[in-house]
Amino acid sequence: MTTPSTTTRRHWREFWATKASPLHADETETGYRSLADELRLLFPGSAVRRVLEIGCGNGAMFEPLGFHRAEKYLGIDFSPAMLDEFRARFPTVDLAEGDATTFRTTRTFDLIFSSHVV
Repeated sequence: MTTPSTTTRRHWREFWATKASPLHADETETGYRSLADELRLLFPGSAVRRVLEIGCGNGAMFEPLGFHRAEKYLGIDFSPAMLDEFRARFPTVDLAEGDATTFRTTRTFDLIFSSHVV
């Protein structure tokens, strides 16, 4: 027997499995830079060395947020299509397919970041 939450979770995964874009309102370079300017207010002036981004999507925010300057970066997303897009643009970035509700690691991070993940 499936529960409503199981059905919703399955539907959500099926919907996002093939999406290569996070479907933000303004998916332009200017739009991403503007959004990143606002989000960086959460960690102003800090040089983050180790970043975990939960819901990294296709990597559109990776450079605008300055995460490309981190010593270590780990991006987690459950959409294989978005991770493929991310890897195509940034082939050396450490990415993993996973769900934020079940993801576990023993690694430590200076910043654990998530935006637009519900």
